[in-house]
Amino acid sequence: GVGSIIENDVNLATSTDDGSSCLIIGFNVRPEMRAQATAEQQGIAIYTHNVIYDILDQVTERMKLLLDPVYIEDYQGKAEC
Repeated sequence: GVGSIIENDVNLATSTDDGSSCLIIGFNVRPEMRAQATAEQQGIAIYTHNVIYDILDQVTERMKLLLDPVYIEDYQGKAEC
């Protein structure tokens, strides 16, 4: 939504998942004091950025951590008898 990060945003984050992997990302905003306190109690991380590219980099890195590694077998040559 638009505006400051409020306590309702934190409550929404905790209700949508088990709460352990939730985070709130804000662009050019700050959390209200009650929202910050509730997030700390619930173990929800709040990240704020002023540059949109920083958000994209952070989300990309977090998504990479969720993916299983892909192993690709690269053949260098073939031997025949």
